[in-house]
Amino acid sequence: MRSVPLLWASGRGRLAGWAGSARSPNGGTRSLQHLATAFGRVDLAREMVAGKIANQATLHRRHGDAGATVTRLRDLSRQAQRAESVARLYGLEGEAASRYFAEFGALLSARVRQDEGVSFDARTRRPAQDPVNAALNFAYGLMVAEAVRAVIACGLDPHAGFLHSSNRNKPALALDLAEEFRPAVGDSVVLGAFNNGEIRVSDLVHTGFVPSGLTRNLTACPGPTSR
Repeated sequence: MRSVPLLWASGRGRLAGWAGSARSPNGGTRSLQHLATAFGRVDLAREMVAGKIANQATLHRRHGDAGATVTRLRDLSRQAQRAESVARLYGLEGEAASRYFAEFGALLSARVRQDEGVSFDARTRRPAQDPVNAALNFAYGLMVAEAVRAVIACGLDPHAGFLHSSNRNKPALALDLAEEFRPAVGDSVVLGAFNNGEIRVSDLVHTGFVPSGLTRNLTACPGPTSR
């Protein structure tokens, strides 16, 4: 036995289970993790949300032209560092996401918007209703899967987090750790792939219909569930 954890996932990337060595040296650490989860660690949650919002501001500063949005995101990040509760962090993160994604389509190059006809009007999760959202869902799913593997490899419990809830067999800690890297890794890679022509509309498969308006939706690896 090499003490290498084994993970089973569905064809759509959803974690079904895992197995590992019974000789884990981190029993005490996992106990402390569960205690911290039960009683709450808003200090850890602060860093996750503040880092995510700061990275959102950085992405817009580097690739966009929305100075007011960048300024407000910087302010929200500072507020997150002083937040006294997770509920307050949810509110700050919600406002940041609204402002961030309202200007997200402008980060796509003119060629992509005009020649490919790609647009981004709003963040949609499942089902994704445009190519960019489908790619974002896929990227986020890959990031969370990597975080799950890293958490398990460290001998921690991926379901005991500090920002996301642990309901419905959700890998809360993995989702927590992925938050800060969504803009810097996931969003940046997706934008680069579209702007560089590595992903085109013809690369995505259309399937099914959305009941409202019978709009065609796009298949993609599902992103993390909501909190």
